[in-house]
Amino acid sequence: MASSADGSRQAALGYPDGIYTWQSVPVLNISQVSDKVALSWQASSSAEGFVLQAGSDLMASNWALMTNIITQTNGMNGLLVPISPSGNEYFRLLNFQ
Repeated sequence: MASSADGSRQAALGYPDGIYTWQSVPVLNISQVSDKVALSWQASSSAEGFVLQAGSDLMASNWALMTNIITQTNGMNGLLVPISPSGNEYFRLLNFQ
């Protein structure tokens, strides 16, 4: 068995069945802070390769990559964004690896 330093990725060899892998998936936390939206997710090795996207419609295929500066505090990635004037904005983490 092998594990990343933070434990968010693991692999094991089982004879004769093969190799098993496990990776935790980062969870996007969303909250309102005054007139902004606070977005955060765990800064683990399994979160590498995930990008933050925003869209105004859940069904649309035109999600935009968020280029805001992401800060890291106490093991969490995070940023604040202004609340959309229309009130409709959705966020997601997408794995590009």
